[in-house]
Amino acid sequence: MLVLPPETALLVIDVQKAIDHPSWGERNNPDAERNIAALLAAWRTARRPIYHIRHDSIEPNSTYRPGQRRDWDGRVRAAGEVHAMSLANLDGEYCTVVRTEDILNSLK
Repeated sequence: MLVLPPETALLVIDVQKAIDHPSWGERNNPDAERNIAALLAAWRTARRPIYHIRHDSIEPNSTYRPGQRRDWDGRVRAAGEVHAMSLANLDGEYCTVVRTEDILNSLK
């Protein structure tokens, strides 16, 4: 079973209406808002720290900022590819990537 240190913070990053803009294509995470709501409720009940990070673009026509889904070589990537690669890059380097249900179960 997953055990989180009591000081473990929840980071909620870029959960904005921009994620539903048609320019991003089909969503790969239709349960994201429900999972985030469950995590927020559990974190608040456990009185753990929560941080909300909001992306504010300075580009007037951007949902967040231009080129959000382009890789270093300029190729357009699907949301699922970006998500999977982001998790792979973070896991073990900056954090431990875990599933929502595993975190919720650890807080019971």
